[in-house]
Amino acid sequence: MIKQKANFIAPRFPYFANAFVKESVGKKAGIIKGDQLVGVNDISTLYFDDFFKEIKKHKNETVTIKLIRDGKTLSLPVKLGEES
Repeated sequence: MIKQKANFIAPRFPYFANAFVKESVGKKAGIIKGDQLVGVNDISTLYFDDFFKEIKKHKNETVTIKLIRDGKTLSLPVKLGEES
């Protein structure tokens, strides 16, 4: 019998900031609704799942988040917490 992993084939989506939880470290760092998050440090994270896989590696660290806002690429330092 062949076992398949859940989500073997799943759609991938770019990551746009939409809503923030209370005490959001991203919001405190200056990320705003509509920003497209495209990188963590020097790692390209064009899709939602890539971003979260990478961010989980950096709990309690300061990372540089690369984002696109109004057609311009920006880099913001973000101090992550334990729950990031």
